[in-house]
Amino acid sequence: MRRAGSVAIAADALGYEGVLIPTGRSCEDPWTVASSLIDATRRLKFLVALRPGLITPSQYARIAATFDRLSGGRLLINLVTGGDAAGLAGDGQFLFRGFLPARASERQAAVQALAAEPRAVVLLEAPHRIAALADALAALDQRAITVARELTKQFEQLATMACAHLPRWLASEPQRQRGEFALVLHPAPDTPGPGDGERVLRLLLSELPLKTAVKLAAELSGAPRNALYQQALRWQGEPGR
Repeated sequence: MRRAGSVAIAADALGYEGVLIPTGRSCEDPWTVASSLIDATRRLKFLVALRPGLITPSQYARIAATFDRLSGGRLLINLVTGGDAAGLAGDGQFLFRGFLPARASERQAAVQALAAEPRAVVLLEAPHRIAALADALAALDQRAITVARELTKQFEQLATMACAHLPRWLASEPQRQRGEFALVLHPAPDTPGPGDGERVLRLLLSELPLKTAVKLAAELSGAPRNALYQQALRWQGEPGR
């Protein structure tokens, strides 16, 4: 931060039009850095790098408008659409969906679309509609969801559960349906391929008894235990085994 301040002050004194405030996993937050340099400079403009999709467009617009006003119109925006894989993973892969439709049929269609979405999904809901949303999300069964109620307020509450359990959790205590809600639908778990169970089974059979290997392979891969058991018997019956 001290070095950034020195560079900005020197650039301003030398008559440069602007400086880039970078973003990335090795950088400080660009909005914070740029804000700290407003009072230290007079004419210098700040080309703030930002990556779209990490927060909502409306929130970006509010931040940008505030900064531009406080800096006397010295804001420039640099949209960053690329980046290295590690940096992007560190930012997180998620979808901000906000409020789902109020009409039941449209809400159900939206939930069906979410079932095919592998990323984490951020949802918002009002107290008078949270029960209806919970009923719709229950169709996602064992996919995990975190409910955040009254965030940053006195009665803040966080809970994580399977979507199938969300309606019952809300109904169990009256206060759980009060306040504003943010919900995070967790990323969809990786689905094992059809050959994963057999690969695991083959490895385990070399070290463990058949029944134990089948049991563990089914638990690890999600493959049907009976199918793995029959496959193990076929392998045992092959010549040379």
